[in-house]
Amino acid sequence: MTKIQISKLFKNEKKQVLLEDFSRQFLPATVSALAGTDFNSANSLFELIAGQAKLDDGSILIDGQDSYKARKKLADQIGYVDGNDKNSLRGTVDEVISSTVKKNNGGISKDQVAAILKQLDIHLIEPADGLEAGRLQQLKIIVEIAKGKSILLLANPTAEMNELQRTQIWQLLRDFAKKTQAIIIFSSDSISEMQYFADEILYIDNGKLRHVQKLITHDTTDCLVTVKGTGFPVAMAETLGSFVIREANDEIRFIFSGNIQALLPLLEQSTITDIRISDVTVKDELMRF
Repeated sequence: MTKIQISKLFKNEKKQVLLEDFSRQFLPATVSALAGTDFNSANSLFELIAGQAKLDDGSILIDGQDSYKARKKLADQIGYVDGNDKNSLRGTVDEVISSTVKKNNGGISKDQVAAILKQLDIHLIEPADGLEAGRLQQLKIIVEIAKGKSILLLANPTAEMNELQRTQIWQLLRDFAKKTQAIIIFSSDSISEMQYFADEILYIDNGKLRHVQKLITHDTTDCLVTVKGTGFPVAMAETLGSFVIREANDEIRFIFSGNIQALLPLLEQSTITDIRISDVTVKDELMRF
């Protein structure tokens, strides 16, 4: 089973610190999310794990082998998908899958891939470059799954997918990780996506690993609540899972973790004039740490 061990990693590029004193172990059958105010640190980490760039200090070992020195040997183990890559795949879906399966004996069979595609409403006779953007992203991920990679690095992989497509592909990815003991590391700017589908979220700020959030359940996601007016029982809200990030005389803003129904009775104050509930951002979450 594959394991990634990162120790005291430092990477600087064009006078920007991308990773600083970054240490982490990534284990088999685990889906890890990278959260940052931008994708620079995550993209740099992907390049370093894949051996596409040299680190400035520290080490990255994949099954005890240096990720850069052994990059040619390790290449067959690592798959990469960039959700922002607009390049299409050539040929029909059938030709893409046939070529992939033929070149990768350690992956899954064409019949298995075809069954997966059918569930996603992707047909073998369709031209790959004619697929709608979300389904094309799904196909690119399935190609990497078909190769049987033990490490999947996914940069904002569902950027073009709708909610149904996103749920479908993550159900597939999580099942793949569990059954094959693969390591999946992905970046996203969506807290809800990370909290629903990752086993852990690594919060990175200015290149430093600020916090690791372990996710035991995936039934709720954080939200940002803004309350205007007076009389809101802050202390009680905090016992229910709230974290205040801004408090003024007539406004309070906080992150709420848990079932929003539990919070509603506290919002029924006659002196509260306005309530807004919105998606929480990575920047908001970083204020916790």
